[in-house]
Order: sequence, then C-alpha cells, then structure tokens
Amino acid sequence: MVQPPPDLARYDNNDDSDSVGTSLAHQDMSPPDSPSSLRAASPPPHAPPQRLHKPLTRVQRERTREAWASPELAAGRSNNISPRAFHSLRDGTWLQDEAIHRFLRLLVARDAFQASLIDAHRPSFVFTSFFMTQLLNMGDLDPTVQGSYSYSNIQRWSRRVPGQDVFALDKLFLPVNVNRSHWMVIVAFMQEQRIQAYDSAGATNTRFLQATLRYLADEHQRVHNRALPIRDWSLCESTPATPTQLNGYDCGVFTCAFIDCLLRNDTPTFSQEDMTQYRRWITLSLLENQLPIG
Repeated sequence: MVQPPPDLARYDNNDDSDSVGTSLAHQDMSPPDSPSSLRAASPPPHAPPQRLHKPLTRVQRERTREAWASPELAAGRSNNISPRAFHSLRDGTWLQDEAIHRFLRLLVARDAFQASLIDAHRPSFVFTSFFMTQLLNMGDLDPTVQGSYSYSNIQRWSRRVPGQDVFALDKLFLPVNVNRSHWMVIVAFMQEQRIQAYDSAGATNTRFLQATLRYLADEHQRVHNRALPIRDWSLCESTPATPTQLNGYDCGVFTCAFIDCLLRNDTPTFSQEDMTQYRRWITLSLLENQLPIG
C-alpha cells in the first residue's frame, strides 16, 4: 500500500466547516526518492481464469479480419475513426490512443445505460488519458513545469461526470499513457475510498496514485467546500494477481480489458492468450459503434 504524500497531511482533518483550504494546485509531484514510503498491498484471492466475452461468430471474425486487412476501407465504413486507429488494432501492434478513447466511450455508454435501468447502480466514469497528462503537465516543453501537479488544468473536467460530482460515482477510471510508450490505468473506487493501479507490466505507479489522491482532495474542497479525510483513503499498486502481458505491445489492450471488467464488477482474471480475441472484440465495437452482445 502506498502512503499519501506528506504534504497532504495538513488537509487530513474531519473539520466539517465551510471554510475553503489552500489549493493543492501547482505543487511538485516528483516521486519519492526511495521506496521507503511503500507498503505491500494485500493481493485479492486468485480467481479462476474467465473469458472476457463470449467468442465472436464466424461472420463477426470475418468482419474484423477485413478491417485489419484494409484499415482504410474500415475507416470509411466507421464513425469517423482513422485508418491509423484500425491499423493499431491488428495483432503485434501498439494500440493508438484514438482507438482506446473511442472504445472507452462505448464502455461508458454501456455503464450509463445500466445505471438508468437499475436505481441502485451507481454510474462510473472514464476520463481520457489527457486528464493525467494535463494534471501532471506531462506534455509541457518547459522542464521546470513538466511533471508538476496542476489542478487548475483539469478542474472543469468533472462537469462531464454524471451529476458533476465524482464522489457520487462508483468508480473513476484514469487511463495513463506513460511516456507515450506504455498504457496502464488508475482506478478510484469512490465508495470504498481506495485508489488502485492496474498495470499489465507490473510497474510502480506511485506518482499517479498520489496525483489522483491530490486531485480528489482539491476536487472535494472545491465541490463540497470541506477537506477530504485523507487517512480514510488507501493507495495500492498493482498486485501479483493483476493479469500480466508477455510482450511489449499489448499494454493498451490490457488496459481496455481492465476497465471493461471492472465496469462490470468482474475481477480481471484474463491472460495474454485472450488478447487477440479481445482485439477483435474492440475492432467490431468500433466498426459497429456499439458493443457486441455477450
């Protein structure tokens, strides 16, 4: 388990007053100099492997093969998705952000539909990878700014969330494009007050976990006009039970699969051998602009 950054401690109080505290914006978000601030998270029990979705039909598989063979033709038949995005869905190719974001939009639409049918179903939400990029100024050319935390860059993003309140969600997903070379996702289990990293490479993601907690502290202060009880929240790295990729290009597919499973409240227990089938499932979803049944 990851400990909150030391400078968050002063926001950790149970004062319910309406006074607005100092913002966490524009503070240094450099990772700790040593792993001494980390404690091992207790992994969940290993669940038996399960299929992500039922196998596609012969006709559906043929449609995906045609899309992979001719990305230009697939793009012309799709909803404004580029040939480059379809090309990246082929086996052995690194998944592009356009394909990921378009697919995640369909997952959010499915979750919103389910929430509209079941009163007890809290909606979840998925921000694009640009959220973390802007939150940590990851694309800034100024080396003195790059990597620094800036709440002001993304404080309007919660307007896109159902009810405009992230604290009413079941889960908040923050996919991250790490150094433009690796995909992983941070998941905030809002009602459990837990922030978890899901990384198919098993990497350490302390700075993204801490940045997410800082964002929630700032957002709670702005929206609810009181401090977030930081000590009630836990930060967890990927556990040994997290499915692991066995190559250097399927991280984006794993990230989509993590989000898909968790939105359905399933434990991610898929494996590397499921990724070709899941690439086909994503391809078919983008071709039809809707998720296949099953």
